[in-house]
Amino acid sequence: MNTAERVRQEMRRFEASLPRLMPLYADRWVVFRDGDIVSLHDTEEQAYRAGLEAFGRHGGHVVAKVAEKRVIPLSAVVAYQKRG
Repeated sequence: MNTAERVRQEMRRFEASLPRLMPLYADRWVVFRDGDIVSLHDTEEQAYRAGLEAFGRHGGHVVAKVAEKRVIPLSAVVAYQKRG
């Protein structure tokens, strides 16, 4: 399996785990792999560096904030507005 597919699978696992993780780790950054948290961090940069150190650039892990997913409605009109 290539790295991109592994990351997609881990992201799905992470999102499915959010209801369990939110009460314990809300607003913390995590390195997530093999369906579980590998490490906890206060900042995105700390989590990113820990993930690289543990698994390398192609480790197939996810660095994410434990937070509710926010849906941002976007109209096609906004996407195609002229700028300038």
